[in-house]
Amino acid sequence: MPSDRDLKIVITVTEEPLYINPFIRRVIEAIPSDIKRIYIVEGTVVRGDSVREKINYLITLGIISGPLHLLKRAVLAGGFKLFNVVPYLKHRNPLSIATAAKQLGIPVTYVEDIRSEAFLSQLRREKPTIIINQAQAILTEEFLSIPEIGCLNRHCALLPKYRGLLSPFWTYLNGEKESGVSIHFIDNEIDNGPILVQKRTGIERFDTFDSVLEKDFRLAPDAMLEAIDLIRKGDYKKHLISNDKSSATYFSKPTISDALRYRRVMLSRWFHGE
Repeated sequence: MPSDRDLKIVITVTEEPLYINPFIRRVIEAIPSDIKRIYIVEGTVVRGDSVREKINYLITLGIISGPLHLLKRAVLAGGFKLFNVVPYLKHRNPLSIATAAKQLGIPVTYVEDIRSEAFLSQLRREKPTIIINQAQAILTEEFLSIPEIGCLNRHCALLPKYRGLLSPFWTYLNGEKESGVSIHFIDNEIDNGPILVQKRTGIERFDTFDSVLEKDFRLAPDAMLEAIDLIRKGDYKKHLISNDKSSATYFSKPTISDALRYRRVMLSRWFHGE
């Protein structure tokens, strides 16, 4: 039987106060001695290359989530940003991963460009066993080659189906009965690496995109911790699940038209059970 091994885990993450930050917080609180450093990558999880695209994406999310959830997102995002723009408050932000890390004695470094040679050189010096990546960036082969075992990603879908963006939205819109979370190794294709852990949750009649997303993220910390435990025990390879590219589906960010179609599907499901 393989014996448990010591792990050196590095986390790279773009902060998002509603879902990603609580997910990372639960992981680091469970295994603080294994987390050697957290790199907070500057940027936003709001999709779009231009201001216009970002505004359209926010309008689309507003149509999908409705006014109450939109208000919740706005209040959390506004509070998070308010703390971060004041230097004295930035390291006391209760919604930030940095604050939780400081309480646990985990070093935090802010990074502007995850692809820069300066950052990659620093990451090589860390000599991580694994990297947990939740940064909003395309990872280079140089980045992926650094950890001894590999890079892990949390994806809110049952891969190989629903690769891509905002997967719980597409899962709901397409009338699936299940959603879930996949912890998989990252390679140089989108959501393509072998899966280490999957956890499932049902999609019920009165669910919404937001409730499905919340269900997925409730599963995510335990799924990631289970994956880390398998790696720690040394026998993780026998647990790998195929992420078969031939069975994959891929979806990009929804449009305003997709959001309006979602509202019709949601109301039909609520009132007619369809």
